[in-house]
Amino acid sequence: MRALARALALAAALGAVGAPVMAAQSDGSPAQSVRPDAAAPSPLPPISRHAFALQVDNDEFASPNRYDRGYSQSLRLHAFDDAPAGSRPRRLADGWCAWQACAADAAVNRRFSLGQTIYMQHARRMSAPDPQDRPMAGWLWLSGALLVESRDETRMAEWQLGLTGPGALAEPVQRFWHRQVLGVDPALGWDHQLRPRLGAQLQLMQARRWPLA
Repeated sequence: MRALARALALAAALGAVGAPVMAAQSDGSPAQSVRPDAAAPSPLPPISRHAFALQVDNDEFASPNRYDRGYSQSLRLHAFDDAPAGSRPRRLADGWCAWQACAADAAVNRRFSLGQTIYMQHARRMSAPDPQDRPMAGWLWLSGALLVESRDETRMAEWQLGLTGPGALAEPVQRFWHRQVLGVDPALGWDHQLRPRLGAQLQLMQARRWPLA
């Protein structure tokens, strides 16, 4: 009898995991069965409070003729952090979403970045500047960005501060990548790169995703 009672108790416990739950209605109507596993769709997975990312762009990666065309390379180190409630980034995001509605599952994050972007003329083996082409230039910068992201949309407001000229280190970085990483001839013409200047740049971006299925 004890073994039978234990078996019945175990079966009842296991059956309760997937069994319907009788929920009484406040208006006296018959109770409805509700399955515990019939929950609402889960929201976006929680975003890590701290994350880092390294981004490397180079037109040699996708260029079939292996020639730089204006834009040459970018290196970016990003640090991500969530924006606490009541912080200035959160208030800015709230204002943005009040002006242009955001998704209910949108997450607000801060991004701090250190980056370098390299631009050059198309004829990279020509040592003299081409007046019909863009000048050789490097842009070394620091930035802070506000990100508002949901499943179907990303918004970004980024403020960059940086400098051009030899201090941007574009020539040595490009020479290293061309020789040691990509195995191509180094570019000439860096003696005529943009002069040293400090600069600031504000970027606003909004991207939308439309699922195909």
